[in-house]
Amino acid sequence: MELTSETIDGITVIQISGRLEAANKDKLKAAVDDCLAETQVNFLIELDGLDFIDSSGLGCLVACLRRADQAGGTLKITGLKNY
Repeated sequence: MELTSETIDGITVIQISGRLEAANKDKLKAAVDDCLAETQVNFLIELDGLDFIDSSGLGCLVACLRRADQAGGTLKITGLKNY
């Protein structure tokens, strides 16, 4: 999985490509936690480049949503593919 992020108008945009699965989900959690530590609480997760997601990857997205919500922010997801 490759992950890039940038902040645009107070929203952290995280682009994910490759596979989001048990082996690498902690990389996404760490990226969100780092942003929350810097009081960046609004996220847009772009999944346009995602080839595969397993149940732990989905659980990771839900956990990141909860963390953002608890910090008073929001997390939105875009680019879902219909397989």
